[in-house]
Amino acid sequence: MVAHFNKVFIEGCDLDVFRETKAYFVTEVLRPAFPDLAVTLHDLVAEADRIVTRKSCRGTHRGTFQGWAPTGRSVEFCVLDTIRIEDCRYVDHWAVADIVTQPEGK
Repeated sequence: MVAHFNKVFIEGCDLDVFRETKAYFVTEVLRPAFPDLAVTLHDLVAEADRIVTRKSCRGTHRGTFQGWAPTGRSVEFCVLDTIRIEDCRYVDHWAVADIVTQPEGK
């Protein structure tokens, strides 16, 4: 389920998957800034009701992102997510990303 979300929604922006999750950051902040965003899932570990992923995201900075004007540069950042699942739905989500070092880093 989590791998599917990362590939189909974050990368593919499939709104049917969005309706099943709380994904404002992806649809309203991340995708407008990086419309060609691609996600590579490196690790996925599940135990009980928790899933942890380590992934990298890359795209071209084409829209304003958290006050940064578009640069046209290629950007890559890593994300660690912990997700709590209940009844096949995301109910809690915590993330740590190195995105604050971007877009000027590459």
